[in-house]
Amino acid sequence: MAQVGYQSDPLKKRLSKKQFIELHLKQGVSQTEIARRFNVSISSLIRLKKQYDIPTNKNIKKLQAQQRDKVSLENQTIPEEIKRLYWNDNLSLAEIGKRFNVDRTVVFGYMKRHNIQIRNKSQARKLAANEGRLSMDLYEINDKFFSRWSAKMAWVLGYIFADGNIHPQAQGTYCLSISSKDTSLLQNIKKAMKSTHPIKKVIHKEWFVYRLFITRPQINSDLSKLGLIPRKSLIILFPKVPQRFLSHFIRGVFDGDGSVFFDPRSKKSPLRVSFSSGSKAFMTALETKLHMHAGLSKKTIYEAHRVNTSYYIRYSHKDCLKFFNYIYEDADESIRLERKYQKCIVGRNGI
Repeated sequence: MAQVGYQSDPLKKRLSKKQFIELHLKQGVSQTEIARRFNVSISSLIRLKKQYDIPTNKNIKKLQAQQRDKVSLENQTIPEEIKRLYWNDNLSLAEIGKRFNVDRTVVFGYMKRHNIQIRNKSQARKLAANEGRLSMDLYEINDKFFSRWSAKMAWVLGYIFADGNIHPQAQGTYCLSISSKDTSLLQNIKKAMKSTHPIKKVIHKEWFVYRLFITRPQINSDLSKLGLIPRKSLIILFPKVPQRFLSHFIRGVFDGDGSVFFDPRSKKSPLRVSFSSGSKAFMTALETKLHMHAGLSKKTIYEAHRVNTSYYIRYSHKDCLKFFNYIYEDADESIRLERKYQKCIVGRNGI
């Protein structure tokens, strides 16, 4: 035992625990190479590793994978949704990973931990062979919905620019997801697009949301031409919308990222409307359009500093009345969020 102490103590003075972790776990230097650099035997290095209670590379990688998994998936989804995407929607591990911006190994670990069955090799090969047919023909939809401007198209596009996302998938394809807490709004979008895609409810511990997923090359191509891109929140630009459809587009944006409320500090004119966006360029263009085409007052664009910086504009009572007249003209219940519309009516009538 005295011999062990004699061998390890000098090494301990030359190689601290912090240095050991930096070399072996962070830089990936092998134990053999570390032993050579410090002119000691492998056994001496292993004994020092045990004294420092440093985990093996295998355990470290497993721990890091679990930590990435918890941060990246546990806070984004629930096992039922991953199971649905994998078995009902026939997405691969890689496709699910791209949807949540994680590696396929993270999805694999998540499924293992939550006891979600994984396809065997035969099932995976069969799915890969039929991938095009399964993803394209499972549901009906008007593939050319975004190819030509209309009131319905402009409204849906505005909502997608506010509350939609494009997720990269395998083989260069993309999936459009549209989320809302109002199933009636998603039903209106489905009817407008002549879609039979299902609306799925995703429940988390403290909140829930309904989602509509659409994967069609023609739709994704048209949306790309109109300026919709993956991870758009902070960089999205206001698209070129024909003036006759501008009010419908802005109503879609309002249904997604706008709000109507009453300021209790003002009894005579409490009505307020606001818009918010992570993109200052989009918000600047929106403010300009509302001033030029709806006659609203020029407004300052403010910054809100929370988790991420966002930008917002706010309109007072008189501007709100002009705004309602502008966006709801020629807009029936099939192309508007009814809940928000009724609140606007209450505010306009002064009830």
